[in-house]
Amino acid sequence: MRIFLYLSVVGQLLLFAAPSVADSLNVSRLSRFTATWNECYAVSVRDSFAYVAAGDYGLRIINLANPAQPVEVGSVVTPGWMWGMTVAGNYAYAGDGSSGVQILDISNPAAPVLTGTYNTPGFAWGVVVAGSYAYVADLDRGLRILNITNPAAPTQTGFFDTAGEASDVVIVGNLVYLADGTGGLRIFNVTNPAAPTQTGTYNTPGVAYGVAVAGNYAYVADEAAGLQVINVTNPAVPTLTATLNTAQTALSVKVWDDFAFVTDGSGGLRVIDISMPSAPFEVGFYDGPGTSWSVAVDGCKAVVAEGTALSTYDVSACACQVRPNPPGQLVIRCADVPNTIRLQWNPVEQDEAGNSISIARYVIYRAPSLNSAVWDSIGVPTPPDTTVFMDANATAEIRFYRIRAIGE
Repeated sequence: MRIFLYLSVVGQLLLFAAPSVADSLNVSRLSRFTATWNECYAVSVRDSFAYVAAGDYGLRIINLANPAQPVEVGSVVTPGWMWGMTVAGNYAYAGDGSSGVQILDISNPAAPVLTGTYNTPGFAWGVVVAGSYAYVADLDRGLRILNITNPAAPTQTGFFDTAGEASDVVIVGNLVYLADGTGGLRIFNVTNPAAPTQTGTYNTPGVAYGVAVAGNYAYVADEAAGLQVINVTNPAVPTLTATLNTAQTALSVKVWDDFAFVTDGSGGLRVIDISMPSAPFEVGFYDGPGTSWSVAVDGCKAVVAEGTALSTYDVSACACQVRPNPPGQLVIRCADVPNTIRLQWNPVEQDEAGNSISIARYVIYRAPSLNSAVWDSIGVPTPPDTTVFMDANATAEIRFYRIRAIGE
């Protein structure tokens, strides 16, 4: 079920975002897996298995078939310090720090096998695979492109040294997007992998650690500068669309549907609604222990590498989605009861001119479509000036809500 919330007011009244004093909103932790290896920096998830880059301890494979009870099933120690991880086909491709890229056969998750190695000149971090090539963020040595046709003997096909510190990389079509640290976002055309050409750049205000691309936008985890939303419709001239400051330091980002999942260092996991890229806003978070480094997303489940543990989260914000107008002014929380939605908002205390006002009541309306000609009044909170309302009959796949504030 998806929930959309809109604001309708009388007398030009405004609603403001409800502050949260809790350590979570719309995100609940299903499990926190710790092991003697005690290192967890990047994670990829496929077919109920989490593949973890565990620093000195190499690759660890965790069975998440029961998210509440994860079990380690396989491991292999690599020669370097494993920071990055991606999975493609029967292989895991690991950024193994000063030992370059390690290719591991994971066809049997219980017995992974180190198959091939390519020692890049820098510090291999993020890796992405497309076709016969692996694209590597090699820290101070920029972008490296490896031919992995023979996983046992990868070879370098092309490269592009950058001015920053490349830590993450994604590919869409023939364009590679590189998070280049102090060098910001860099975009490369890799139509010819032997000779990648830089197409465009955007110098973000922070340190570009992570990048994800969806549609015409690149989402950059920009450390202390939060989440940067960059329009890449014209990759030669990327432009800033929006910025959202996160609680701490944005280190990685993944996009699923209308959401950006940001690992925010000591700020935990942040869930950002990006349905309107020009106005992103936070709809959920879990501020847990440890440092949130990386996230893998599988629908409304998020698996987070937290430095010393691997945590699995259920993100109810995926099912209960805020659509306030203006953005960011209302909060929606889901109840645990099926087909029941709990709406919550801040009390209206002032009009637009800043004058104190008193509210007689709030009225809740619901419709199956934003463009519905008729919005049904479904109730008044009890007491009528309270700022919480339970809709126990939210049975449609999509619901739109309006809250009308009526002054005395």
